[in-house]
Amino acid sequence: MESRRVLAIAAGFLLVMVASRATAGAPAISVCTSVQLAVGRAEASPPQQHQAAGLEIHNTGAPCRLALRISLTLRHLDGRSLKVAGGTSRLTLTSRRLTTGGRAFAVWAYTNYCSPDSPLAGPKLTETFRFADRVLRLSGGGAPCNRPGHPLDLRLLFACPSAFGPAVKAVTPRPLPLCPR
Repeated sequence: MESRRVLAIAAGFLLVMVASRATAGAPAISVCTSVQLAVGRAEASPPQQHQAAGLEIHNTGAPCRLALRISLTLRHLDGRSLKVAGGTSRLTLTSRRLTTGGRAFAVWAYTNYCSPDSPLAGPKLTETFRFADRVLRLSGGGAPCNRPGHPLDLRLLFACPSAFGPAVKAVTPRPLPLCPR
């Protein structure tokens, strides 16, 4: 009976040692900070009859865990509101481990409606990205006019390495993978 108890204690001690070595060898990955993330415009080749808007994030620091909320709003270049189906497009870009030099990105496509100020191309737009503590405004184009009188249609094309949120849910089932490899 005593030998069984000693054996059980020894086995428990071994399990604790193995578990502590496994966790000690793998350092915890911290959350990405806005200071270590460089931002640029991601431009994918959109399908014909569409304009693309995208944001690319580069990790300039140590490997980190990414959970970056992003929203995209489209407005007329002069600041006036536009009719946009769904309004603002929101998502959270995620990565369990964004390596040093690693990148994450999201790309949307939109179609313009025909407006009185430009019957061929539609209005010129401002793309406003909001993420972390930053706001990035870019002048967008006027995609070809293919749906007179309808609101602008804004859809998420790609988000890598992974994403969730309303923008992702709005296009399910997806005709294309969320993150093409």
